[in-house]
Amino acid sequence: MHALLIPAIIVGSTLTLALIAVLCAERKVAALRAEGVYPAKGTETDADVSRLLAHGEKIMAIRCYRTVHKVGLKEAKAAVESLAAN
Repeated sequence: MHALLIPAIIVGSTLTLALIAVLCAERKVAALRAEGVYPAKGTETDADVSRLLAHGEKIMAIRCYRTVHKVGLKEAKAAVESLAAN
């Protein structure tokens, strides 16, 4: 019985932490939308990516870039870092 309990606790803890991370990210997006920094859902553009970078929101810029260009995390991160360097 104890052999199953420890993996169950680990899985449960991991899922809880993942849920907390998602909720925090959604709260951050909502706050940035209220400030007019993050665009409304479905209206994201490259200009929004640049605006997020200008506000120091690199992670949110990557998220926005992924939405606009339908790319993976690695490609979006590279593209946003390239934009930030220029």
